[in-house]
Amino acid sequence: LAADPGVRHLVAEAALAQDALLPQLVALADDVDRAVDHGDRWASLLVGAKVRATRTAGEVVRRAVEVAGGGSFRTGDELGRLYRDVLAGGFHPSSDRQAAETIATTLLGPVPRAS
Repeated sequence: LAADPGVRHLVAEAALAQDALLPQLVALADDVDRAVDHGDRWASLLVGAKVRATRTAGEVVRRAVEVAGGGSFRTGDELGRLYRDVLAGGFHPSSDRQAAETIATTLLGPVPRAS
C-alpha cells in the first residue's frame, strides 16, 4: 500500500492539511496562555480556529477513508467512528453558520436594524 502512488498522494495531501493547521492552533493557544489582548476579536479568532480545525479534520479523515476503503464504514470500525465524529463537528457550537456570523460581525459590525 505504501508504494501505491495514489495512496502516497492522499497521505501527503492529508499531512499538508494537518501541518498547515497546527501552527495556527499553537499560536492561538499561546495567546490564550499569555492572556494576549485581542479585544473584540477573541470570539472570531476562537470560532475561526474551531471551523478550520473541523474542516481540516474532515479533509484528513476523508483521505484516510479513501485509503482504507469502504470497509471503514463497518460498525465498530475506528475510522468510521472518526468520520462520523468529524461530520458532527460542523454542527457543534459554533456551527459554521454561527461562526461566519460572529466573524462578519467582528469585521463589519452588527447588521443595522431596519427602521
